[in-house]
Amino acid sequence: MIRRAKGAIAAAVKPATLCLAVAVGLVAGRARAEDPPPPPPAPPPPLSLAVATPVDAPWTMTLTNTSDRPQRVHADVRLLWLEVIGAPVAAPEGKRPPRARAYPRGKLPVCRGPAELRPIEGDRARQVVLAPGQRWQSTFDPVLLCGAMKLDGELERGAIVYPSYGYAPPPRPKWGKPKKVDPEELPFIAEPVGEPSGPTTALVEGPVAVVSPRPEPAAPKGDDDHAHASAHDADPPSVERTPAVMKLSAARRGDAGRGADVVVSVTLSYLGKRRTLIHVRSDDLEFDVTTPSGEHHSCSRRSVIRGPARDFFETWRPGAKRSFTVRVFEVCPGGVFDAPGVYSIRPSLVLHEAGEEYALQSLVTKATLDHELRVRVRTGRLPFVDAPAEPAGDPKPSP
Repeated sequence: MIRRAKGAIAAAVKPATLCLAVAVGLVAGRARAEDPPPPPPAPPPPLSLAVATPVDAPWTMTLTNTSDRPQRVHADVRLLWLEVIGAPVAAPEGKRPPRARAYPRGKLPVCRGPAELRPIEGDRARQVVLAPGQRWQSTFDPVLLCGAMKLDGELERGAIVYPSYGYAPPPRPKWGKPKKVDPEELPFIAEPVGEPSGPTTALVEGPVAVVSPRPEPAAPKGDDDHAHASAHDADPPSVERTPAVMKLSAARRGDAGRGADVVVSVTLSYLGKRRTLIHVRSDDLEFDVTTPSGEHHSCSRRSVIRGPARDFFETWRPGAKRSFTVRVFEVCPGGVFDAPGVYSIRPSLVLHEAGEEYALQSLVTKATLDHELRVRVRTGRLPFVDAPAEPAGDPKPSP
């Protein structure tokens, strides 16, 4: 009896279920027929972005007008920002390599200029009109965007860079979900000329770039004899080279909020094999400074009036070291660090006191840092760039 009752119930339910499915299908088909067609795809941006990223040379950013109309572009390298995947790190010998991590776009470490260094929205002084096919190029130091700490840790050889150009959306909050930002709400970086109501561009993304070493120039063919002769003339056999006995070491990059905060710390090391007498003071340091505009300055506070003091002659053993910290702003003439940007500083330490006044034999030599110290200054009295932006390349011929 129970089995017969279950069979009767199932036979009665199947037609009802079939009718319900048919009704649902008809309603869904009618809804699909009444749905509006999908919106057309957005037109491609009128600009293309490319960034060359050599590891041991300045980087180059290029904006090209790929549209068929002239575009008024906000040309400022400070609008560039980078999403970075750090270079792979080799595992120590005998240990397993670190586990690979997945970095979705939008959650990558970002190299972006600080707020006080970014340009003002709608700055007309940095606008340039690019005809179809024309480009705008700018050479910059990655320290300008990434600073010292991020550059040392991530932008090494083999790092992967996703460049973007435009006013970046607000950073992700530490807690909670990020707020979705409509790209049309961001300030635009390009607009068609002569069309006040034309489409504007707020963000341009470039292709993936890999930080790689700068290629060495190939030697010209057929000049082997000339190259050999030049090398022979540059190092004649009559000159005997003496090994350096003093070495100067310092960091490669630095960061300062303003010019008065530029501080350089160096370490002087003695590489000799026997004890020696040395007279060294912090004012023996000299600095060659190159400003963001390319001007060169020699800075020194060594006084010609000061004489050597007997108490400053010290005996140094092999391997001895001495560190100095100097505010370069106090050593250089006024106005050197007035503009924000990246400064190149090469310190030297000159030991010039021989000790003849006290019948001593002190070491006299000069030690120069073997690399340039690049320091980013975020704010200044002068504007970031005083030269107007100019287009490069020939415009595309009209059809």
